[in-house]
Order: sequence, then structure tokens, then C-alpha cells
Amino acid sequence: MRHSEFDAVVIGGGIHGCGIARELALRGLSVLLVERKDFGSETTAWSTRLAHGGLRYLETGEIGLVREALRERENLVRNAPHLVRSAKIAIPLYRSSSRSKSLVKLGMLAYDALSLRKSLPRHQILSKEDGLSLLPSIASADLTGVAVYFDAHIEYVERLCLENMLDAQQHGAVVKNYCEVSGFSIVDEKLKAVHLTNISSGDKEIIDARVVVNAAGPWADDLSKLTGMIDLDLLSALKGSHVVFKDIKGAPNCLLHFESISDGRALIIVPWLGMYVVGSTEVEPDGDPRDSRIGIDELHYLIDSVNGILPEAMLTIDDVAFTYSGVRPLAFDSRGGSTKTSRRHKIIDHGSEEDGQRVDGFISLVGGKITTYRSTAEEVAECVISKLRNDSLSVDTAVLPLPGGDSEGMAGVSTIFPSWSEIEPTVRSRLLRTYGSRLEILARLINYDGGLAEPIMESGGILKAEVVHSFESEMAVTLEDVLARRIMTTWTPSLGLDHVEAIGNFASDYFGWQKTRLDDELRSYRAYVEKFRTTS
Repeated sequence: MRHSEFDAVVIGGGIHGCGIARELALRGLSVLLVERKDFGSETTAWSTRLAHGGLRYLETGEIGLVREALRERENLVRNAPHLVRSAKIAIPLYRSSSRSKSLVKLGMLAYDALSLRKSLPRHQILSKEDGLSLLPSIASADLTGVAVYFDAHIEYVERLCLENMLDAQQHGAVVKNYCEVSGFSIVDEKLKAVHLTNISSGDKEIIDARVVVNAAGPWADDLSKLTGMIDLDLLSALKGSHVVFKDIKGAPNCLLHFESISDGRALIIVPWLGMYVVGSTEVEPDGDPRDSRIGIDELHYLIDSVNGILPEAMLTIDDVAFTYSGVRPLAFDSRGGSTKTSRRHKIIDHGSEEDGQRVDGFISLVGGKITTYRSTAEEVAECVISKLRNDSLSVDTAVLPLPGGDSEGMAGVSTIFPSWSEIEPTVRSRLLRTYGSRLEILARLINYDGGLAEPIMESGGILKAEVVHSFESEMAVTLEDVLARRIMTTWTPSLGLDHVEAIGNFASDYFGWQKTRLDDELRSYRAYVEKFRTTS
């Protein structure tokens, strides 16, 4: 049994866990990041894929949260320009809406005022006529105008998570995916060590840790129970579901933020990879978050809501490409899971608790938003450093690009990437949006082996080098990791099933897999995508 020691062990490889590991590694601490499955494979992946200030949080008086989110949105646009881009959003305004035109205008003014240094355009309030020019297919009865504002879209949120992990690793963090926490060693209410089990091999390891950060998201309560603490009630969880449509007749080119005709709930239509994401619902979760799937009532609710705002759409279940669901790990609220529950995070130092359930050296993070993950991770890192009482390097990640976010490197790709001009423009665009300046690594692979510049299939434009890069440089372990969270080819109407066999055969030949492994990988991938299929 191996034995190691770290200043901090971060448990949970979602966007917050990876962000915390990055913050701590950049400050010079010895860090271990542990994820039970793959990085960004659970809660992070099931978001609406927006970096936004949270316009509706103004209604609940969370001014500070909105200000923080708008600031962090700007940081994301600047530090990860390949992954995060500005998005124009339209809100149709009706006399019957729960929010009057004057109230929406006031909210827009406040939104602009809270982000004075933003790079995105200011809002506009369009007349009914101008609004219908922008949104010609929306329901027009009772329409009084259209509000237009800008937030940002994260096309591949999985890769945003991944790049935080990679940056942590590049700055000295040890990272482990497919590694499960099986228990803790606690002496006199002080956490001393973490017990790990490698899910693939079954190998066990004991890690001495000065501080452990619980960033397990929906499983934060379960993880804390392994310390012996019970009934902590860390979470007020809500399940959110999204429907991805192959096409929506009459959908505008911009994002559409609207109220459902069913209950007035705010929903959004987001153009994404040639499809449209619509979401999200908020319902009580049922069972393990890993097993979350859309309910038939949720599915029909979202279909009916889109048909209500875009009468030409006439959507049915046959128009659905796939669906996805996840559980939002909101900080505990005595009212339980609720649309009124704050999205603000909470950091709990279990060593300072006074209710008899104390574990010194154990810190839990609950709640939080993808948009504010960096500032949240920074706050957790400061808490860890304060507990350790040691000197650390001074760093401000607000001004540090993520590994693929070097704008100069992105601009110079054509000079270092072999035969860049010969690659189809759509493929070049996808490569830049996926890897950014990290395309330099693919270029080195292809310079070493020119055959890796070939596409795996004529359609799709996935280069052989991408698959090699995923396994060798981005910690992919399975075909699912490659397709769903590295090259992102899962997210098509076919759910990647038209590519997986060719990619699997190439990986098997290149890495020398046994046939049994290839068969297992293909079977596992096909089982994975079944959860996204829709049945009536």
C-alpha cells in the first residue's frame, strides 16, 4: 500500500474542485486532486453553458452575487477566449408578463451599472416593431417590445473544467481520476489521512493530508459522512433538466430568454453546435445524482414552453436530439430545494464547528455557480492557506489565461501547425474553439508523426492526433472521456455513435489494446449515451 503526503487534498474534479486545485498549486502548495470518475463528467457537464451575471438574482436582492458574477464573466471572456464568447440575448416583453417593461428596463440599467468595465455592449430596449424584426417568429399578441443584452456562452464547459485541472497539474499538482475516497483517518477530531482506491486496478493508497477540501458537489453530504459526521444537511439540492433539439423552426440567431406559458418560469433557448439547448427545469431530485434523467413531465413542459413562445416551431418528441439532467448542489436552505434558494456558495470549516461534530482539517464547499468558480476557488484557497499558517506565493488568477487562452498563441497557430491552410475551415474553427493555443501540442505530435494529421473518418474532421493527445496529454482513460470531454464529438444528434467505432479502432491499433478492451470500451460508451436518449 503506497503512502504519500500533501498540504491539501481536493476531493471532486468538477469545475470548483479543479479550480481550487489550480489556485493552491499556483500558490506553491503540494496538492492532490481526486475525482471518482472523469474531470467535469457530472454536475459541471449538465449546465446551461452560460457565463452570466444572473439577471434574475437582482429580483432576490443578491446584488453582490450579480456584481461578482459580472466581474468573473469578464475574466472568463479574457482568460479563455477560445471557450467563452459573448452572446446576444433577447427578452420579449408582454403586457401579461410577470415583469413589466419598466421593471425589466430598470434591471437592465442595474445590470450595466454593476459591470461598468465590461467589454460587452450595453443593453437596448427595442420597440415592438424593431423587436419583431429581430424575433420575427415569436408570439406577437400582447408584445410591447424586446430587451436585448449580452452575457457569455461557454460552448465546451467540460474543457473549461479540464483546462483548470491541466493548469493545476502543470504547476505541480498530482491529479487522479477514476480514484475513489474510501475513508479517512481521524485522530482526536483531527483529520490525518485520506484512504483512496483506484477504481480500475483496485490498488489502495493512504494519503497524509494537512487539509482536505470537500468539493464533491451533490455528494458533499455523503463524503462528509465518511468522517463520522452525520446529519450535517450541507445541501438543498435541485434537479435541472435540459432538452437539446435538432432544430427549432423560427428560432432566432441569438439566445432567447422568455417566460414559460405554463407557469411564468424563466427559460432560455441557446444555439449550440448546430442544435438548440432549452432549459432548465427545477424539480426535487430523486435518487443518486449520477442516475438523473429527465422526467416525462419535464420533457413535455419544455416542449410546450418553446411552442408557446415560437408558434411556428410545432415541436414534438421526434424533434429532440437528446436530453441531459443533473443535480445542482445548492447550499442548505431551511426551506429545502427551491427556486428562491440562493446560488451563493458557502465554505464550512468543520474544525471550527461548535455543535459536537468537529473534524479539524476538513473543509466543505457547497453551492456556487460555474461563472464564479474562479473567485470561489480563490476564497477556498485563502481559507486553506489560513489554516495551514504557511507562506504562499502571491498570485492573481483573475489576470492569468487558462492553458489554451493565450491569444497570441492562437493567432500564431497557422505558422506552427503543419498544413493548417489545407484543413477545412469548419475543422480549423472547431480545433481553435476546442484547444485554443494548446493546438501547439497537437502540432508537435503531427511534426513527430505526420500520419496523425489524417482525419479518422472523412466526415466529422476528427484528427488522429486529437485522440492520441487526449490519452497522452489530457488524462483520458476511456473512449467516453475522449468523445464526451476531450474532442466533444458526443454532442451531436447521433450522440457520437457514428464516430465511436472508428475512433475506438484507431485507439486500439495505436495503443495496442487487446480486443477485449476495445469491446468493453465500445459497449461502455453505448451504455453511457443511452441515458441521454428520449422515450415517450
